[in-house]
Amino acid sequence: MSISDLNTKLYHAISLNDFKTYAKKGGVLSRERLSRANPYFTRFFSDPKDIKLGCWDRTFGNFTDLGARFGQFANSVPNAFGPINIVLSEKVLSELDDVKVTKVSVSQQKYNPNEHDIPLSTLADFFIEKDKVHYPNKGSQGLEFSSSTECIDWKYVAYILVDPIEFNGKSLVSEVERILAENGIEKKVIKRKIKCEQTLGHLLNFSDSLAGSLLHKNESLEDLVPDNLIKWFKELNPVGQAILASWLTYTYNGTLLHLK
Repeated sequence: MSISDLNTKLYHAISLNDFKTYAKKGGVLSRERLSRANPYFTRFFSDPKDIKLGCWDRTFGNFTDLGARFGQFANSVPNAFGPINIVLSEKVLSELDDVKVTKVSVSQQKYNPNEHDIPLSTLADFFIEKDKVHYPNKGSQGLEFSSSTECIDWKYVAYILVDPIEFNGKSLVSEVERILAENGIEKKVIKRKIKCEQTLGHLLNFSDSLAGSLLHKNESLEDLVPDNLIKWFKELNPVGQAILASWLTYTYNGTLLHLK
């Protein structure tokens, strides 16, 4: 099976702040182009490593919806990179420039190009088929693609999946719809269904109280967790707790500030 035969979707999660820039600039941007278009773009802990590795000017996406677990399971964390999930067509794999696929994100400490880069000719081997749709197999949930195309045009966007965030009397879904309309972009917006909306509400308040400070301060997250999240926090594994630190920071800087 070739790449063109893969019936799959790819996912790019982003904050409200950066989504506004994407809407104005014509599509999903590389971190380098985003930083030039908006000096106040949402900073990530992984940015210095992306620059060092030479992938700052590449666009990225995942083969797995990293926000889906929080929608279904209580002991998991929302997608740290943003509550707005831009779902891309599989056509990006065959039509964008210099597409590369890796078994793990290049921002991870363990990334090694000799070990983790996947030849596109073998990509289909990492998928299973269910109801005529192809999903990464059990050992390939971390699959990531990147391209030297610095702006993925809106024509490649299938739809937009948005976390059910309500903050400061505003709906994130409504904000996304408004931004699309203001920029003349016609795309379907879907509100993500989750079973733990109360936990999400507590997490939003926690993020707001920290005001993005974790990006600059080396603090023990466990010492800061509010009473209504302590039990939930202790049920997270170490990876989940690390992702939470990123989520709390990026969510405030990239989304909550822009809903005030």
